[in-house]
This record gives sequence, structure tokens and C-alpha cells, in this order.
Amino acid sequence: MRKTLILLATFLWLAFWWWWYTCKICTTCLCARKEVPVIAAPAQEQGVVLFNHGDSIALIQPGWPAFRDSLILAMAPAKVLEIEGHFLDEEPNPTGFANLGLARAAALSFLFPDSIRPRISRTSLRIDKREGMDLYPFRASSWNIKPAPGKIVETEGKILIYFQSNSNQRIKDPEIETYLSNLANEHRNARSVFEITGHTDDQGPEKLNTRLGLARAGSVKNFLVGKGIEASRIRIFSKGESDPIAGNDTEEGRRLNRRTEIEIIQKL
Repeated sequence: MRKTLILLATFLWLAFWWWWYTCKICTTCLCARKEVPVIAAPAQEQGVVLFNHGDSIALIQPGWPAFRDSLILAMAPAKVLEIEGHFLDEEPNPTGFANLGLARAAALSFLFPDSIRPRISRTSLRIDKREGMDLYPFRASSWNIKPAPGKIVETEGKILIYFQSNSNQRIKDPEIETYLSNLANEHRNARSVFEITGHTDDQGPEKLNTRLGLARAGSVKNFLVGKGIEASRIRIFSKGESDPIAGNDTEEGRRLNRRTEIEIIQKL
């Protein structure tokens, strides 16, 4: 009996020291093992055009041609496309644009035919960072089809007529020609005087823009003279790029700045 107790005590002592060594010192027993959390890798984003972090080069994906063609179809006949480029505050901007979003929007606009690009405006949007954006290419754009902006705007005391980029010709549009013809008919026998001021965006040398603004005002004057308004009743001026009504950092802003302003002064 005594021998049995001694053997039992020895077994218990050995079992205790085995547990102490494996669980407290080596931590190899099952009770000391801990679950290691498994962290899933961020999913790669899908889209027809993607961008890398800190880069404005468009990465074309399968499905882009069909998507582009659907946008072009949706623009017909009197709509425009606004491309919004996205960017993060943390991204470096090695481009000449105000931010990487505008650079990305510009890159996307060049994926369209030359005939479509004049009807594309570009803008930008700062976005919050999503998981995986610094590891994989990500979506950094949105697309909006909008009604074409008016080519004639009447404001208090002024009439605004818009011009195409780097053009000194009146926008060749039946709506504008009809409007100016009606304006000439209304004032042909009146004593009113026309003051026409040409404006430009900030693209190009300042002196050239001043001349371009004067040429734009002159083209409107010539049309009105051709409709019966005496040339002596029309004075033309140019402010070139010095008096913008919108920012020149977007295509839409530059479009708004390319204009002539007609002010009609009534004489007693």
C-alpha cells in the first residue's frame, strides 16, 4: 500500500512538473495556444478605368469601349459630359493641374474622339481613402451627362454670348443668329448705343488674349451692322483675361470666361 502511494505521488509530481514546463515555460501545450486572427487582404476594385495611387495615367480595363460608346450615345443631341476626377489629400501631385483629380479628368477626356472633346467639361472631387487604395489600382472618376449650357445668357443690363476655345468667330448656331437678328430689328430705328466687350480665358499670352477679346467683340459688331445697326452706334472693347466670371482651373470655368458682353445704353 505504501509503495502504491509513493508511486502515485511520484506520478502526480512528474505530471505537475511536466505541465509547468510545457505550459508555463515552453508554452507548447494546447491550453497555452491562442487563436491567431486571420486578416483578409483588401479586395481589388473593379471598374472600366482605374488609377494608381499618386498617378494620373488612366488604366483601361475590359468593358471600356462599350462604356465609352454608351456615354457618347447618351450625349446626343444636345447634352454634355462632365468628367469628375477624384483625388486624395495625401497623394502627391507632380502634374501641372491644381490637383490630381483634374489631371485624371483630363486624361479621361483624351480617351474620347476629337469631335466629342469640346462637349466635355472636367472637374475634381477630394474623396476619403478606401482600404487598399495604396496597394491596388482604384476607381477615381465619375461621369455625369448634363444638358448643354446656354450659349446666350441675359443678365441684369447685359447679354452674354459664349465663344469656343481660341476662336474669334461667333458661335455658329441658329439660336444665336436668330437672337442677334431679333436684337438688331428691335433697335434698328432706336437711339440706343451698343457697348460690346470681349473676354477670354487665361490660356495663352495676355497680350494675345487682349487682341482675341477685341476680335470677339468685333465679330458681334459686324453681325449687328450686317443686320442694319449703324457702326457709329456700336463701341467695342476688350478686357482679355482680366475679368473672369469663373475659375480658369476647370474646362467649364474657362468656357464661361470666353464671352462677349453686350450692354445696350438707351439715349434720350
